[in-house]
Amino acid sequence: MNLISLSDLSPTDIRNIWRLVGEPVEPLNGTVAWSFEGNGIRTRTTFIQAFRDLDLQFTELPNLLKTGERARDLAGYLDAFYDL
Repeated sequence: MNLISLSDLSPTDIRNIWRLVGEPVEPLNGTVAWSFEGNGIRTRTTFIQAFRDLDLQFTELPNLLKTGERARDLAGYLDAFYDL
């Protein structure tokens, strides 16, 4: 996992990130395929509500990454059906 710490960022980096917050963003559209691999109901519910708030259609694919198939193969197969 590639996590960063605030101490990894320079003051200029942080100002640039905040500058991006005020820029208009094109709305997302399309269908989302997603898989929540954890047990946290609050986190799962937050994702679902975010999809709804963004007016995105979504399909949950439970335990997607717990199959024997390679993630690359799954992504290639699902790419034809989902936008995000």
